[in-house]
Amino acid sequence: MSTIAEIARAAKVSPATVSRVFNKHPHVGDGVRKRVLEASRSLGYSPKFSGTGNSIAIMAGGNDGINLGAYENLLTVAISRELFKKQHNLEIITDRHIPFIHGRAYRALIVTTSSVNDKIPFPGINTITINNPVAGVHSVSTDHAQGIEAAVDYLVRHGHSTIGFICGRSQSWGDSERYKGYLRGLEKNSIPFDSRLFCAVGMTEIFENCARMLTRNPTALILSGEGRALILNHSLYLMKKRIPDDISVISFEESNVSSFLCPAHTTVSQDLDKIAEIAVDMIFKIEREAPKEPLNIVLENKIIERDSIKDLTI
Repeated sequence: MSTIAEIARAAKVSPATVSRVFNKHPHVGDGVRKRVLEASRSLGYSPKFSGTGNSIAIMAGGNDGINLGAYENLLTVAISRELFKKQHNLEIITDRHIPFIHGRAYRALIVTTSSVNDKIPFPGINTITINNPVAGVHSVSTDHAQGIEAAVDYLVRHGHSTIGFICGRSQSWGDSERYKGYLRGLEKNSIPFDSRLFCAVGMTEIFENCARMLTRNPTALILSGEGRALILNHSLYLMKKRIPDDISVISFEESNVSSFLCPAHTTVSQDLDKIAEIAVDMIFKIEREAPKEPLNIVLENKIIERDSIKDLTI
């Protein structure tokens, strides 16, 4: 098999330049890069990329494996798409990698889990959190309170005033903010808070708590978080409740699910593709500009209208 030295001679560059090309170093001219790659192909050389040094890492949750729920999966796919556009590698890691993280381990680190908040930032490595603001750390997030408040406003405009809210129970920043948004939406629309129309539950508890909530006769439900709409749809089907005839539903947008439910769900959309685009662009902005203060970008959610809301004003 050919060596880097042979490729360097064929491309008329130094071995160090060949190494920079294979590691996707940003400061290599297109002509030089093309020459090196053509030389490596003609000599039958295939570089072995290590997942370190010039790769971007995503730190996901998971104690006994990488835990990618619906939200994490959609976000990771979106981030990988943006990185591949820029010809960069991606590695998915968990908190078990923390002892091995140092300034030369990765080009940058994107943290999508709140389980390591007490350990970031990591010295010597540019770190960005997504939907998990940490003081002194670069971040991209959506305004979680605004998203739920917008859902309440939307339902009120369609004549609803008895509105249930099913939230996650993780005690995370996101769930806390969404609860605040629910309260804010009720208060703004002069609707008294009823604790029996709110629950913070895990996936497996949606059916039981939904059944309990329906005894209060809500006309609409807001379901917080990606990956839950299928469970709610099935639960309501088992309870012989029709959407939207018997109850209206707003869930969270999942590009490969929401529009295919029966009926298609009106949703709160975080626009995970936009979050990924901004996070990846932020990596290179930080490298170029070395900002003295952390970059913190907050995006608004939007409502995507479909067929799961009954208009009670008609």
